[in-house]
Order: sequence, then structure tokens, then C-alpha cells
Amino acid sequence: MYHIAICDDDERYIQYLEKLLVGRVFLPSEEVLFYRYHSGEELDRALDKRIPFDLLILDMQMESLDGDETARRFRMKYPDTLLVFCSGICLPTVKSFEANAYRFLLKEYDSDKMYAELSNIIGTMRENSLTSKYPISYRYDTEFVPIKDVLYVSKRKRGCRIVTFNKVDGETKEHLCNKKIEEVFHDLKPWGFAFAHNSYFVSLRHIIRLEPYELELVQGTVLTVSRSRGKVFREEFACYLADKY
Repeated sequence: MYHIAICDDDERYIQYLEKLLVGRVFLPSEEVLFYRYHSGEELDRALDKRIPFDLLILDMQMESLDGDETARRFRMKYPDTLLVFCSGICLPTVKSFEANAYRFLLKEYDSDKMYAELSNIIGTMRENSLTSKYPISYRYDTEFVPIKDVLYVSKRKRGCRIVTFNKVDGETKEHLCNKKIEEVFHDLKPWGFAFAHNSYFVSLRHIIRLEPYELELVQGTVLTVSRSRGKVFREEFACYLADKY
């Protein structure tokens, strides 16, 4: 699930961006949550909620708390989130560059130009999301693992088991999780996961070999692809490769 915040005092412009992002940039509506803020103060008050924003599109010219100051406060709590400025008349300032903004959008762009810019932004957002970490809670403890390291998730009698692989040190780990496998799949699906069997789903990015009823993951684990899941799973893997290349 992607979390996108748009902060602009023009509600119609917010709706316009949302329509482009879901309609033309092809972010499935069920995979994105939009957060609308109509002033810098409103966004600032929301920062303590620690919403896991993947992207903020921020108007530079707003009354009271302007874009530069809002961006400064945002960066204090979200140093790595993708930030994009937009404006009708304002130009970037020294403070704007200090906020490490990825793009500067002009509201006067026509829909084709805006579409091209947003496509680039969403592509970068998707890449950045792989550095995100997933919270795994078991009993009373919580740990955070990089989503890019998750190999597969399998069912347990209570909860599920999440297997990760760190390419740097070559270490494979198992993490027990309180959540049901269906809940974890809902959380991780936007990052390229699919069920190969009713008992487990796998990361499509870590598959190095796929045969009709068997797959191999990057660190050597071999798993069965069930007959009931096989056709849909192979289609999902093909779509993943098409999007990647």
C-alpha cells in the first residue's frame, strides 16, 4: 500500500492530481491511500501521527506556513520520503533546495507534460519503497525488516513465518509473526508478491528459476508451485517481468 500526501490550498488541484495518478499513471486505487492537506499547518499537525508517507506533493505558495517552512518541518520527521514541490508562480529558493526535493512541478503544465512528470515520480517512489521496512510483531516484540529482503511468507498454526535473505552477508533468517498470512499478503502485495501455493506466497523479484510446478529462490530455496495456483502465479510473474524490463 502506497501512502501519498498532497498539500495544496486548492482542492480542485488536489483532485486533479489524484485523478492523474490513479487514472493515467496507473496506480491501482486499492493500492494507494491519499491524504489531503489544505495548508502547511494542517500537514504539520499530522506529522506526529507518523503516517508512513511514500510521497509528498507540496504547494510552495500557501498562506501563513509556506512551502519552504512546511518542507523543513516535514524533513525533520521524514528525512527520506520523496518530496515534490509544485507551484503556479513561485520559483525554488535556497531553502527549497535544502529540503532535497526530487522534482519541481509547474501547475501550468498540460496534462501530457504532467503525466510524464508524475510517471517519473511514481517510478522513483516504487523503487524507493523497496528500501522500506516491514514491522513484524511476535508476542510482545516488534522488529523491522527490509521489504526487499523478504523471500517468502508461509502459514503457521498461529500467525505466519516470514523468511528473509540478506544478500550482503548471505544470511537467511526466519521471523515469526502474529498476523495471519492473508493480512501480511495484503500489506506486501504492492511490492511484487504472489501466492505460489495456498500455504505460502513469494517475492517475485527473488525468483531465479520457474518451472511448471516448481520455483527456485535466489539463495537456493526450492518451493512447489501448486496446480491450483500455477496458472495465475505464472501470469503474475510474467506481468512482473514485463513491468521490470
